Amino acid sequence: MKKFIFSGLLLCLGNAHAIEDLKISNTVTLKNLYAERDYSESDADLGSWTQGLIYRGKFSYKLNQDWNVALNPSFQYAYRLSNDKGLADTILPFDPIAQEQKQHQHKQGINFEASFQNHTLSYGEQWINNPMLVVDPSRQLLPSFHGAVYTGKFKDTTVSAGLIDKYSRRSAEHFKKISVKNIESDGLTYLDIQHAISPNLKLHVFNGYLENLYNQSMLGLDYKWQFLDTKMQTNFRYFNNTDIGDAKLGSVDSNNIGIINYAEVLPKLKVGIGYQKIFGDNNYPLIDGPIPVLDFINWTQGSFIKKDEESYHLTLSYDFDALIPGLKLDTKYIRGENFKTQGKDDNETEFNYRFGYTINDGLFQGLSFSWLNIDYKSKYGRDYNENRVYTMYTFKF
Repeated sequence: MKKFIFSGLLLCLGNAHAIEDLKISNTVTLKNLYAERDYSESDADLGSWTQGLIYRGKFSYKLNQDWNVALNPSFQYAYRLSNDKGLADTILPFDPIAQEQKQHQHKQGINFEASFQNHTLSYGEQWINNPMLVVDPSRQLLPSFHGAVYTGKFKDTTVSAGLIDKYSRRSAEHFKKISVKNIESDGLTYLDIQHAISPNLKLHVFNGYLENLYNQSMLGLDYKWQFLDTKMQTNFRYFNNTDIGDAKLGSVDSNNIGIINYAEVLPKLKVGIGYQKIFGDNNYPLIDGPIPVLDFINWTQGSFIKKDEESYHLTLSYDFDALIPGLKLDTKYIRGENFKTQGKDDNETEFNYRFGYTINDGLFQGLSFSWLNIDYKSKYGRDYNENRVYTMYTFKF
């Protein structure tokens, strides 16, 4: 299939109409990240200062009114500007034998794509976001995935189905089999359906089969409504995880149910209140990396996914556009309780805030700055305070 698509592109370039039907787009992001996590009872603080470059290209050729083919390359590179602390901070690759963090990191990939009207089939590197696999931008370079993916867009529905056999973690350079607790799977087969029942009500259904590890099913509902003059949005999520096949992880029985309601209490000021419950025989499983679950009602650094854990969520966001266009504040407070650590009743809290500023026009359009602070505390765990400072510049050509 690779040779067919590539050869077809070359043949198309050989005629006079090829230039008109060939579209090229390139996106480059320069990303500077300073990250440091200070543990309250340890001198082994994690973190580094890195400079990264992320490139994504799209070379698309229109065969006729209905058919398009494309070649989509990517390249990522990061360089550590700070000294090596000899610790794994999940930002750059770490050698556990030499106890050294690499100075450089690079990734590259390519994707072959064929489209017919609103249907697309692609093979190679995949940049996908679903309840099990996410392109997580929270550190330096981005994780990516490898496999075959179909996407179809209908009137009110988007369908995505795929077979992902490998992934490259954010702190890795190469693709390897997907793993959970360092136990590998031969691949993830998934079906992801998003349907607009009405302009105000959206349905999200997902099923992912991680071979010989576990199966995950997910149901999500997002509902926009109004109470008096206040705009509301209520998000509901339910996840179910069960062991399958050879059950290499052993028994897996974990569920997550959550609901959060957002209210625009003042212009540009939104407040959210939510509740999440983990139930079943195990902690909620996460793919190694770790890969976050951004489809939770309110994913945070602490995750709050321990067996039997109940968590209470409060969020606040304010857009300062009227005073300083492009400036925004997001804050979150989460308290988790009713779970045990080594047989003892435990609880955990997280308070974080992020200031973000983006220049949306003018000479410096595409330049952004953000500062994230995370304060995490646990009765029987490790307390820490973490800061991340991002400077990013994105341009297209």
